[in-house]
Parts: sequence; structure tokens; C-alpha cells
Amino acid sequence: MTGRVPSRKTVFISYAHENETVRNQVRGLAQWLSAQGCAVWSDHAYEVRPPERGWITWMEDCIRDADVILIICTPRLKDRWDKREDPGVGHGATFEGAIVTQYMYDHAMRNDRFFPVLSDGGSYDDIPVKLRPWWNQHCFPSGNGRILRLICDEPAGNGAAASDWAIGDAHRKLTARLLADPGAQLLLNALRAEITDQLNVRPAPGRPQEIVDWFADVVLTDEALPTLFDIVHAAAVSLDTPPGRDQAVGNRAEEAAAALYCLSAFRLVDRAAHRQGDYVLHVTPTEPVIYGIITAALFGGALILEPSQQGGLPQSACVYRVHVPAVSQDPGADFERALYYAVFKNDPRVQDVIESDGPLTPDQRADLLVTLRKLKSVRKKALAVVIHGHIDGEPHHRFALDHKVPVLLPDETAEVLLRIDPVLLKQHIKQFWVDLHGHQGAS
Repeated sequence: MTGRVPSRKTVFISYAHENETVRNQVRGLAQWLSAQGCAVWSDHAYEVRPPERGWITWMEDCIRDADVILIICTPRLKDRWDKREDPGVGHGATFEGAIVTQYMYDHAMRNDRFFPVLSDGGSYDDIPVKLRPWWNQHCFPSGNGRILRLICDEPAGNGAAASDWAIGDAHRKLTARLLADPGAQLLLNALRAEITDQLNVRPAPGRPQEIVDWFADVVLTDEALPTLFDIVHAAAVSLDTPPGRDQAVGNRAEEAAAALYCLSAFRLVDRAAHRQGDYVLHVTPTEPVIYGIITAALFGGALILEPSQQGGLPQSACVYRVHVPAVSQDPGADFERALYYAVFKNDPRVQDVIESDGPLTPDQRADLLVTLRKLKSVRKKALAVVIHGHIDGEPHHRFALDHKVPVLLPDETAEVLLRIDPVLLKQHIKQFWVDLHGHQGAS
């Protein structure tokens, strides 16, 4: 699931009652947008009782007051917009088409509110000619994330940048790049086949970025979300490395599969349960890889996995475990020293900190902060600090807020931020990791 929209946008969905399949598809889009924080208006709320103010007034009010109007383009909607439908049929879509056309005419055909949208597999020919100048490749459900970006954009001309709400933007880019590598072509083909077989999606998304966006945005119930794991898992273990084939090719496919698996796991993080702007999280004690999934889903950044030196579950490259002393005369200094040791533990410069028992020098502290900033803002990695032990004075709170670095406090009584049992998620990842490495060899 993607993040909440930065301000509550109102969205009206206009469509023709083509058939029950289309009606249910539109219902799914409406429910998904509502879950992201949009106020969605559609006729699904009035299946039994019509709106009190009547259909005509309701449609006029929705078109007048909504921030964005999504027009689901199908053959029947186009016929009604073009007034080619039989008389007495489809009054709603015909009336809405007339109102929208008049609005655009009144604004000299300038339009920043009415946008054509196709369902996956829909045809450009179904878009009314009057709307085609504003067609921008928006399809659902595979492109739900792009549709939400469309909705959340600030009005044209105010100079504001698009909001950074989307799930795993940096991780999406990493995954798409890995999938686009020639070495991942067989994995790409296997993913398409598994998407079709397991979820009956026809046609399955084709290009690497389309597959990545589909995994990030496809509308599924919480119970069905683990199917995304099954798709990646089945595609990955179906690949054989033929004799004589460069093992590096298999490794690139493995890396792409692992990145896509992580992206699927982001969907299981309950973003709505997280208080925005809170960089200190009380979390259920679990594995570092789960902490990495939670922080990457909530705060962004690419999640980079590394094989564990002890075997078993992979490690998140930039999730730093900080062990602080139980008793401290200077909690702030001890926290910074412990963090410095965690970040630079394999670096010769850490020896000076080990041999000293005082606070970090100004140079050491600057080195630590610049390194963390580079990882977060330049390399775009998912960064988190996990504290083991008790810290008096809460210096970690000041650190988290000052530097926008998530700090996680394992707590047996913490509310779970996952829409799945953490133990079950851990087992999903463990089995995938074992099968991936056993099948293709570690990279």
C-alpha cells in the first residue's frame, strides 16, 4: 500500500455501467484510493438508495466540487459521450459527458481536472476524442500508484514539486534497473507467466518498470498480498543456470528477484498505523531484515540485502544495531559512540573510538553525520538505527528528529506495524532466501 496523500483530495470517478466486471474494477479502484486517504465519490454508495438530492444534482455537484475527475473509458462510455448509444440508455454517463465537455469549453479547452483512465488491457480507441489530449497512459490497477501521483500533484503553476509519498520510490528504481538487466530476462519472462497463472492477469505487465509498478500498486486484499511472494518465489526457483552459462547472469537475476521480493514485503507494512513525522518507532522484536522492510516502506530508500555471515536470513545493509550500556553518566555521548562503532565497525578509524572512553571528537561526530546523510540522501538507501538497551535522557529522540533518521526500539508490548504476523513474514523470507541461494548460488 502506498503512503497517505499529503492533503485530503476529493476524487469523482465517472464511468459507464458496461458490465459487472467493469463495475467491480471501478469499485476496487475507489476502495484503493480511499485507503490512501482520498475522499472518493462514485455511485457505488448508492446501489440500493439513490442520493437524496437526486442523480442530476448529485452528478453536477460531484463534477463541480471534486479536485480531480477520473473518467473510466470503455466502449460504452465513448458511445454515450459521442451520443451514439440508443435513446433512453445510459443517461448518467451521457449527462456527465455533456457537463465535462461544457466545463472544458468554458475554460478555453484548458483542463487540469478531467483525466481519462483505462483499465488494464483497455484500448486507446475507447477514449472520447475530446479527452485524448489529456491521455497520459494511466491504467488501473497496475498503474494505481501513477494515478495517485496524478491526484496528488499540486495545481499547475505554483512551482511545487510532486510529493514524496509513493511506496519505495528509490527501491522501485533499483528493482526496475535490476529487472532491465539482460541477465534478468528469463526472470522477467517467468514473472509474467506467474502473474498470469496465479492471479489470472491478462495481459500481464510486460516491461520491467510496468512489472515493478504492478507489484507496488496492484489492489489485493490483505489475505491475498502474500501471493506476490509466491509469484516472485516461483519465478526465481524456476530458473536454471545452463551448463557453461556465466554465473554472474544468474546472480543478476537473483538480485532482481530479491529486490522485487522486498518490494512485495513493503505492501505488508501498515502505513496508516504510523503517525506521520514520528521517526522513533516502538516495534515488535524481530530480525534486522524485518526492521529494514518496515523503515524502507515508511521512510523510503532502497533496501539492500546482504548474506548473513552466520547464514540464515539476509541482513539489511544499512540497519545499524546499536548496543548501549545499561548505566551511563553521559547517555548522549555513549549513544553517539555506539552508533559510530556500528556504522564504521569494519573500518580502521573505529579503533580510535574503541581506545577512548570520552565523547566523539568534533571531527568524528561530523564524519558520522556526513556518512549517514550520504547513505540516506545521496545513495538513497533505506537507513535505520535499532537500539538494544535502555537510554536515559532520550538522546536518540533528538538524533532522530534532527537528522530524519528512523530509530527503532524493540518492545514486547509494541503495536505491530505489519499486516501479517512478523514470525510468518520471517519464515516467508527465510524460505525464499534458502531456495534462491540453493538454486542459483549466493551473490
